[in-house]
Amino acid sequence: MFIHASGDLDPVGRVIDFAVLKERVGGWILENWDHGFIVAAHDEDARRAIAAFSSGGLKQKTFVLDRNPTAENLARFLATDVSPRVLEGTGVKVVKIVVQETENCFAECVVE
Repeated sequence: MFIHASGDLDPVGRVIDFAVLKERVGGWILENWDHGFIVAAHDEDARRAIAAFSSGGLKQKTFVLDRNPTAENLARFLATDVSPRVLEGTGVKVVKIVVQETENCFAECVVE
């Protein structure tokens, strides 16, 4: 994933310390999506299957998304829903997120 951010430069000459960007946006991804299933809210079959799997005492991390979990929708969700929340108070705005599916395929969301 690539995150493009904009904002005023700090005294050091950067928009945001990359460690902060990684901690906030990357931390949200690790907590909510990493090693889990991302499933559309309307996909009741998938949600039932995950629930059945989990009912046997196994716990599966699941994130229910309000849209299909395509790379394009994941990029848009990160750019328009997650990033503004996790970067609140920093003066930084995410203007583009690129989600890479394979070495040669990616989707991007540009926030206007």
